[in-house]
Amino acid sequence: MRIAVCMKLVPSDTQVTEEEGRLVRKNIGAMPDTCSLHALELARQLLQEDEEKWLDVYTMGPPNAADILRRGLALGADRAVLLTDRAFGGSDTLGTAEVIAAALDKFEHEAGVPYDFILFGAASLDGGTGQVGPMTAEALGRPSATHIVSAVAADGICTVEKEMPDALGGGRMKLEIRLPAILTVSYGANTPEKPKLRARMQASKKPIQTLSKEDLFPEADAETQPADYGGSAAKSAVTGSRLAMSTGRHAVMLAGTPAEQAAKICKILSEGGSGNG
Repeated sequence: MRIAVCMKLVPSDTQVTEEEGRLVRKNIGAMPDTCSLHALELARQLLQEDEEKWLDVYTMGPPNAADILRRGLALGADRAVLLTDRAFGGSDTLGTAEVIAAALDKFEHEAGVPYDFILFGAASLDGGTGQVGPMTAEALGRPSATHIVSAVAADGICTVEKEMPDALGGGRMKLEIRLPAILTVSYGANTPEKPKLRARMQASKKPIQTLSKEDLFPEADAETQPADYGGSAAKSAVTGSRLAMSTGRHAVMLAGTPAEQAAKICKILSEGGSGNG
């Protein structure tokens, strides 16, 4: 089984520019998106019993995005691929999907076989659109399913559990998808493994393959064939952003026997549900 996981770098700081309303990504802390880590863990689970397994990790971003790929290498990935070029800067979700699809297609042609699974996080912490995975599926002509919490593959068919939105009644739906397929993995779908120190040190010495515009679109002519990526090709634009304000709500852990917990719940409700008593 061959799997590709497309990860995303997100800021770990919370600065916002006033001029453009966009997150400041230069010279600030960065980390792998949480849902990307769930996608990586699902890939590891799917490959666990496979003797002929292969795992690639991809990300598109500035040069420092290579750091999150090393986590994939430390957790057993066979290859890490960084898609980086100034021409990719400012891409919207459609442009991002076009670049990622071109990279995936390149390596599939080189291998002579498609990936059985291509996994994305369901929605990133910074943008949260949830669009890049399905758009990549459309570009590659693959079936897809979003907000997956579990997946089991057998005989060319994948059975998945999908989280349903509250607007449709919530709960989960079980689907069968013919492979190869693209899935986006929900927050909380699993417990991502943390790489051991030794594995992290080994991963720091492994090579990361870097692909630029020339590598992915070698025959593109800007005059006759305008690019589908980059700021100038973006079909959507950020008009503003702001930090989410705390609602003041919090969770309360109730200890004790079931009877004691029930009494505490009654007390909380009688006091207006604050949970502070």
